[in-house]
Amino acid sequence: MATEAEILGSWDLVTAVVSAIGAERILGETGLTNAALAAAAQVRQNLKVELAGKGSVITLTYSNLRPDVPQVVLEEIVKQYRERHIMAHSSEGSYDSLLRETDAMSARIKETQTKLTDLKVRLGVTTLAETKTQLSGQIVALETDIVRIRAQLAESEARFAELQRGRLGDADTNAPVVLPAPVDPAVVEQYRGAGLRLDRQRLQELELVGQYADAHPQVRQIREQIAATEREKRTLEEAHPGLLVVRSELAGADSARAAVVDHSRERAAIAASRAHLQSLETRLDELNNRRSEISASENELADLERGLQLDERSYEQSLIALRGARFNEALDPSKMPNINVLQNPTVPLRAAGKRAKTCGAVAVAGLAIGMGLAFLREVVFDQSIRSPLEIENRLHLPMFLSIPLLSDRQPVKLLGSGAAQEDADHAPQPERAPWEISHFIRPYCDALRDRLIMYFQLKNIHHKPKLVAVTSCSEGAGTTTVAAALAASLSETGDGKVLLVDMNVGRPEMHPFFRGNLASSLTDLFQTGGDTQQGRYDNLYLATGTERNGELTPLVPAKFYELLPRMRSSDFDYIIFDMPPIRQTSATVALSGLMDKVLLLVEPGKTNRDAVKRATDLMRQQHADVAGVVNRLPKSSLKWLQPELE
Repeated sequence: MATEAEILGSWDLVTAVVSAIGAERILGETGLTNAALAAAAQVRQNLKVELAGKGSVITLTYSNLRPDVPQVVLEEIVKQYRERHIMAHSSEGSYDSLLRETDAMSARIKETQTKLTDLKVRLGVTTLAETKTQLSGQIVALETDIVRIRAQLAESEARFAELQRGRLGDADTNAPVVLPAPVDPAVVEQYRGAGLRLDRQRLQELELVGQYADAHPQVRQIREQIAATEREKRTLEEAHPGLLVVRSELAGADSARAAVVDHSRERAAIAASRAHLQSLETRLDELNNRRSEISASENELADLERGLQLDERSYEQSLIALRGARFNEALDPSKMPNINVLQNPTVPLRAAGKRAKTCGAVAVAGLAIGMGLAFLREVVFDQSIRSPLEIENRLHLPMFLSIPLLSDRQPVKLLGSGAAQEDADHAPQPERAPWEISHFIRPYCDALRDRLIMYFQLKNIHHKPKLVAVTSCSEGAGTTTVAAALAASLSETGDGKVLLVDMNVGRPEMHPFFRGNLASSLTDLFQTGGDTQQGRYDNLYLATGTERNGELTPLVPAKFYELLPRMRSSDFDYIIFDMPPIRQTSATVALSGLMDKVLLLVEPGKTNRDAVKRATDLMRQQHADVAGVVNRLPKSSLKWLQPELE
């Protein structure tokens, strides 16, 4: 069916249709240049050929601006298709000649296979390359063995020649030995037996060394036996000095016998080596002859295999042509078998689905553009932090707490002193301060307090006071509120006193809590004999990061270092520092390394990701222990986009 679809959509068929109908009728215009080419392009572009699944039905659809053209064009397409179907499925040549050629090719393939099989059987090979590789390996191994045997034979012949030159006469090996009077005959016999045993062991060592390496277990064993026998002889000689006189006589007799034994053993070894060498050389000649035979027949074998491959490929092509010829034999040129028109071309109707398709395309394009803009905003334009998980996974900053953005927040104005406090008391709706229980942030600061206390216990930080800094990367992140609420929460535990220090003295209007007499400067507080001003709650004390003169002069880091030993020796349990945002000119980075814990406040959607990373790196260079606190985390309607604990 794919072939039929190609015929229906071919350029030749479209050109024939245009020639039969006329380009002017299809286009509806006259006097155009290349009208036939334009009409053919219009027909081919607007003609749709659709296959009905796996069936044998083809549906043709053609659209044109002129309502009288589509029906005529479709009828002409069907007519032209019938003629081209017969032309496409006609086979060239006679069916009988193709059949004879295919049979002859099959017989030739069988003959080539027989010759190839006989040649492989005669050569004793299955695969030429594999057989040549095996023969080469065997020949190399035999040549290596021959070189080794020849070296052993030369060594044995040299040793035999030496024995021939130094051979002893027919000595009487059984001649009695004259024993000195002081030595017991039984001891002499024992000494003589040890010498004979030592000679046998040394001969056995020579045989084993010629067959195995020095690390072989049998070589090590025989050498241990030789050492034991030599120790036995030395022990007898030390116990019986008279054996030294007998040793020379025994050595002469033993040398004669050893010479006879060595002479016979070397002769036998030479004969065995020569026989082994002859056998290896005979086998090497056989392998070389077989390799020569295979090399001589290699070209013939390759020609047969190559010819067989060509014949098999030609045979497959002949079978394909034979099937086409059989199909052509079954076709009747005067009739059209199995090609029927199920439905004649109908009257054209206006296409109403084009507008819907256009609207759908516009909607899809708008959706794609919207998703693209959202992606660009998320990845390129907006570099702010989105969620606490991003802080942990991308910035590797441990998280302590996430404070949500509550809808019922009220503006927080921290309590002042004097008239401001009296005005606040007479206000109809007093504003809540962070240290009050009813403030929305107190539950979260209570949780932050518990986690901070547990953190110090797990880290074995038990010294007093513990210094905790609260800072951020931007103004208005809520550091003052969080620091005041955390200090108030720690003061309510009843364990000890808590000092809240405001380091934002550069902008006093941001922290009216420390105006008036309620707060002392940090230098006044920790000078010798200094006293603190207590806040509204027990155990909570207030101070500002100013100089001793009481003016609003920021406390420089050098002065802070001088006060640090007095802070460490004070009776406070916790000192909470409300630090200014991390800037190029702020002292937060320099003082962060002196703190036991630094809490970095981050606002999702406002705080830049790179700014948080840079601030964290700067404080970690000061060996500061930094943890993150997310403030004003907005709630998402899609819970799977923000898997946070509420």
